[in-house]
Amino acid sequence: MRRSRIAVGPLRSGRAGQEFRVRRHPGARRITLRVQNDELVVTAPPHVSDRELRTAVAARADWVVAALARSRAARPAPLVPGDRIPLLGGSVALVASPRHRARHTAAGLEVPGDAPLASIVERWYRSAARTHFAARVAAWAPHIGVTPTSIAIRDQRTRWGSASAGGRISFNWRLMMADPDVAEYVTVHELVHLRHMDHSSAFWDCVADYWPDYRLQRDWLRIHGARLHTGPHPEASGRG
Repeated sequence: MRRSRIAVGPLRSGRAGQEFRVRRHPGARRITLRVQNDELVVTAPPHVSDRELRTAVAARADWVVAALARSRAARPAPLVPGDRIPLLGGSVALVASPRHRARHTAAGLEVPGDAPLASIVERWYRSAARTHFAARVAAWAPHIGVTPTSIAIRDQRTRWGSASAGGRISFNWRLMMADPDVAEYVTVHELVHLRHMDHSSAFWDCVADYWPDYRLQRDWLRIHGARLHTGPHPEASGRG
C-alpha cells in the first residue's frame, strides 16, 4: 500500500487549498473519502492518477468541508486541572501538583499544573491499562483454558484488542474510558481467540459460554467506540 499527500485547489470561494492524504491500496475498487483525526483521507486503487483524485475531492467539496467542520467541532477541549476524566465506568479528578508525572492518589490524579496534559494523561492511562488487563487476563485465562505468553497495551485505530497464534495479546488503552464490562468482554474475546483464531460460529459460541451478554458490549463499541478515539473528554466539569 502506497501513501502520499496531494493538494487540491480551494473547495469554496475565498478558502485556502485543501491538502489530503492518499492511500493507494491494491484491494480498493473505487475512490473513497473519509475524515480521520481532522484530516481528509482518500483511498483509491493503485492505477488512479493524482488528477483523478483531485477531481473526485473537488466533486464532493461540500461534503468534505462539512465533514472536516464536524470533526474539528468534536475535538475535545484541552484537559486542565479540575476536570474529571472517565475511568472504567467512574471518573477521576485531575488535581494540580508540582509533580512532572501523573500519580493516582486518594485526592485524584495528580498532574502538573502548568503543562499540556494530553500526553501525560495518556501515559497514565496506558500504565493503568497494563495493570488492569494483566489482572483480568490472570483471572480469566485458567477458566478459558489458555496460557497467554505476553500482554501489550497499544492504541490501535481499528481494533480494541488482538491475539496471535503465539499467545501474544494486546489491548487498546482507550478501553479504560469505557465501562468495566466492555473491558471485560474484550478480555474474554481475545483469550478465546487463543482457542479459535477466527470469528467462526465456534468462536462466538465459546465467547458466549464465558460472557453470555457479549452482544451488549460488542454493540456498545460499534456505536460509541469512535468517541473513545477522540478522548478523554472532560466529565462533570462544566466544559465537556
